[in-house]
Amino acid sequence: MRRIRRRPKKLPAILSIISKTDGSVVGHLDRNDLVYRAEGNANLVLAIPHMQQVLRLGKSSRNSDHPSNDHVIMVTEYGRIMSSLFTADFTIEPKLVFLRIPNYQSLNNWLNQFRPSMRCDKEIKCRAGILYPDLAILRRDLLPENIQVKGETYCVEIKPKQGWILPKDILEALFPDSDGQFCRFCAMQYLKLVRQTIKRVSNYCPIDLFSGDRTRMLKALQGLVETPQNNFRMWRSGHLIYGDGLDSARFREALEDVMCQRDHTE
Repeated sequence: MRRIRRRPKKLPAILSIISKTDGSVVGHLDRNDLVYRAEGNANLVLAIPHMQQVLRLGKSSRNSDHPSNDHVIMVTEYGRIMSSLFTADFTIEPKLVFLRIPNYQSLNNWLNQFRPSMRCDKEIKCRAGILYPDLAILRRDLLPENIQVKGETYCVEIKPKQGWILPKDILEALFPDSDGQFCRFCAMQYLKLVRQTIKRVSNYCPIDLFSGDRTRMLKALQGLVETPQNNFRMWRSGHLIYGDGLDSARFREALEDVMCQRDHTE
């Protein structure tokens, strides 16, 4: 007898997305509709698999009031202006949306079970967010008609970080015993090590990545792979397979799979 696969029980909406354009409801989303994707110091990202989109939410300190929408509006407008300087092949224009969250405490309690403990000093209190296509998934509707995709698809996410050299007076104040030069990212690595938010200093340097020198660029990429922290991730068909805290063997397996797929198509 064939077993009938039951759909997950529909839960009360924990978050609703409202269109800025006409005020219509883009989606009532419950916990089964949302997947915690990642977060940094200022923002948290939720994936919405059935919409193939991600929602970026600004974070606030626990004792603060609900933030105004001014910052998220500014970020969206900045993205729109920058997108207009390039073709649609290279940019995605962010979409500002309003949020209806019945119970912020309930939302934050649910999110905290997925979040790193060091990030839980901030919460979600925003009333607006930014919607983007989920680029961890290769969307067929964005590909030319003459391109066919077979097998697994991979996405590599890199956060290059800020790579400008710190002024000499700041370097002397931060590192009085050193006569070397540090970019902002490398200097922040030592600060994070002291604060114990990282276990080891990364060998990655953004200045190497953008140097134009092949040896230095490869060294930077190797540093990202060895210590991904929050700056390097790899996805397979929308699922995270490598990043901070994950076994590097999975990264090597993914590279072997990519090579095998290429061999089969040649």
